Amino acid sequence: MPYARLAQKEAVAVIHHLHSSDTDSTDLNQQTIVAAIRIKPIGQYQLISGLLVHPHYRGQQLSSQLLQFIAPKLTSRHCFLFAHPWLIDLYQRQHFVVIDPSAFARLPAEIMQLYHRYHSEQRPLVIMQLHDAEVTAP
Repeated sequence: MPYARLAQKEAVAVIHHLHSSDTDSTDLNQQTIVAAIRIKPIGQYQLISGLLVHPHYRGQQLSSQLLQFIAPKLTSRHCFLFAHPWLIDLYQRQHFVVIDPSAFARLPAEIMQLYHRYHSEQRPLVIMQLHDAEVTAP
């Protein structure tokens, strides 16, 4: 994400770490972003197009915290993401479901176009879609 420019309608949430003992400091030079998430509007849909956690801060549930923080801004059944296979469980805990390839023909063309751009044999990705909590709860 450091190379990306945000469009006006995109949303980003970050978790940062302060480097001084003064926790009231708002000096950006004393803060390091340790996790971030990006939501990109694609027509009438939403795409979570980036979720990153600094390697030194992994294992602290920061991804889950970011997903829970942005949850009120997400539109159920209109929000998608492309997940690495090893992250499926993380997203399923946040009410995303895997879209079976047999259902790809029913997905929005805008989402499929982006999926085909990002997905490859070297970087296999899984399409996931947000569903209501009632739908995905066991």
